[in-house]
Amino acid sequence: APIMLAFLMLAGFYEGSISPRSCLLCGLAMVLCVAFQAVFQNIADRLQSAAGFMVFSDMRMELGAHLRRMPMGYFTEGNIGKISSVLSSDMVFIEENCMTVLADMMSYIFAEIIMVVFLFLLNPWIGLMALAVIGVILFVAEGMKKVAMEDSGLSQALSENFRRSCETSLKFEEEHSPWELRLNIVYGLGSAAIAGLSFCLWQQGMLTVPDLIGILLFVFDLFGPIRA
Repeated sequence: APIMLAFLMLAGFYEGSISPRSCLLCGLAMVLCVAFQAVFQNIADRLQSAAGFMVFSDMRMELGAHLRRMPMGYFTEGNIGKISSVLSSDMVFIEENCMTVLADMMSYIFAEIIMVVFLFLLNPWIGLMALAVIGVILFVAEGMKKVAMEDSGLSQALSENFRRSCETSLKFEEEHSPWELRLNIVYGLGSAAIAGLSFCLWQQGMLTVPDLIGILLFVFDLFGPIRA
């Protein structure tokens, strides 16, 4: 919403249709945006906390029921340590973070859809290029995810050996970083390509200056949600 308001104001300045009243309304709309964000964030935080606790209380009960069916020989010193680690560390970490991650994912998806639709409304060619860059990002991210999943299992298994865990973490970063670099390259080149195409379309009279400004306002944040 703030980007949309900025677009309307800049377009109004360019077209000479801006007035004190429209500036005042835009300022009030910005204040409302901040207020709504604060209220909704507060509601989301409270709902996420409660939802995470409820989901994992059920999982703890399932784990307890499963352990009751295990033979006594299973409960060796090593296995008891693993069970304790899962209950006190792993499940707590996931409980505290998974709902936030899910909420962020939904926010990113909606933000990406809204921005791409906005670009399509301004110019279909810009929208198509944005979709093409998103496709490349998802393709690169799939390889990145595969490497991360292969190494994350190793990282979990070495929790009792700090030296080997350190080596595994370094290996993870070494293998993860090139994929991060590739994503950033696609992100930068995609944003630059959309900006370049926008200027070309403007020079050919296929894009007005307000629409060009609107695209440039969006292009720098366009692929941020899909990268996240």
